[in-house]
Amino acid sequence: MMANSNQELGKNAASFEQHLSAGLQVAEREITDYHPMLVRHIEDKSKIGFALLQEPDDPDSICICFEDALHFDPSFNSVSMPITEDQPASLLATLILAALLTGEAIAPPKCPHCEEEDD
Repeated sequence: MMANSNQELGKNAASFEQHLSAGLQVAEREITDYHPMLVRHIEDKSKIGFALLQEPDDPDSICICFEDALHFDPSFNSVSMPITEDQPASLLATLILAALLTGEAIAPPKCPHCEEEDD
């Protein structure tokens, strides 16, 4: 687990980080291999998120958990997965954990409405 990360992270981002760290520890993997970091939101500097690379050597595989959602790099279609009661941060951490353990980065599909706007 990252030292003192929960002091700055909100409840959802902290839960994401804790579940991911615990899963990696059980799998005997080092979280540092995935370059974890705390990041500030580009538009709202008061928001702090927990980020890591799904593929250690690919910066485009970054995912960032803020309080509202799990966000992906623009090269992964600028999609986010919202944190809701039915889809809590712990569930999203499980999805990313599976990606890390299988080596298959999650790249959510672009939303149909966004594709229509691009056309």
